Amino acid sequence: MRSDSPTSRFIQAGGLRHRILEWEGGRDTVLILHGFLDCAGAFDRFVAHLPPDLHVVAPDFRGHGETEWAGPGGSYHFLDYVRDLRDVVDQVVRDRLFLVGHSMGGGVAVLFAGSYPEDVTRLVLIEGLGPPAEDLADGPTRLARWIRESQAIAGFGVRRFDSLEAVAERLRTRSPELDEDIGLSLAAWLSMPIDGGFTWRHDPRHRVRTASVYRPERYDPFARAVRCPVLLVTGEKSWYRWPDLPDRRRALVDHRLVEIPAAGHMIHYDAPSELASAVLEFVAPSA
Repeated sequence: MRSDSPTSRFIQAGGLRHRILEWEGGRDTVLILHGFLDCAGAFDRFVAHLPPDLHVVAPDFRGHGETEWAGPGGSYHFLDYVRDLRDVVDQVVRDRLFLVGHSMGGGVAVLFAGSYPEDVTRLVLIEGLGPPAEDLADGPTRLARWIRESQAIAGFGVRRFDSLEAVAERLRTRSPELDEDIGLSLAAWLSMPIDGGFTWRHDPRHRVRTASVYRPERYDPFARAVRCPVLLVTGEKSWYRWPDLPDRRRALVDHRLVEIPAAGHMIHYDAPSELASAVLEFVAPSA
């Protein structure tokens, strides 16, 4: 267990100002990548269960948390996140890198670890092997929708909440088991004050649905290129269940699977202690 609070600082990555949270420690760095519309601070209770000798860093992805938005003409594609991550790793990692990615962050972690296998000592994927496979035939419709929504983004408006309690209530619609106090803590990380209330910190442009059609075979070569041991973590009550997940797992040369009881997809919300125990047991042989 650790009782220290993180230091918040900013670095340049991929041409944007990125906020990172950093917990001091030794030479081994645990680098945590959050999921879509989440943020680095949401992992604070997970980090509290890690030993103080680990150096822990958690960045906010572009357009999330307190990291700069991409702006007009910018983009939020997985490859953008990997490009940003390369700069983050170069600036914050000390000796060995234990890379932890949740959901979207897991997908980014696989792309990074496959592209730079020599840089990653251990890889932890928390329900992070990509979304369900999609039909290529939907491509024309999705592209037209993406252009239409991109053109209309100025009229999307700001989502306004009267209080942090209202933000927490919204979070509970996604995670019904969320404790009231934990919900308020997460609401403080994920929202910011505006006149008359609060709104989300993330860029509203994330509400524009992607034009890309997800095909797992495009990412399979990256998984096969990962050379370090991989821990796959899933939640017992999670909706993250695709028919081809066993095939995606088999693409990883050296992997093991752990299921966290009573946890949903947001395992770091639901069971931070159990998640930390699983991660520590995995990295202990190299720690």
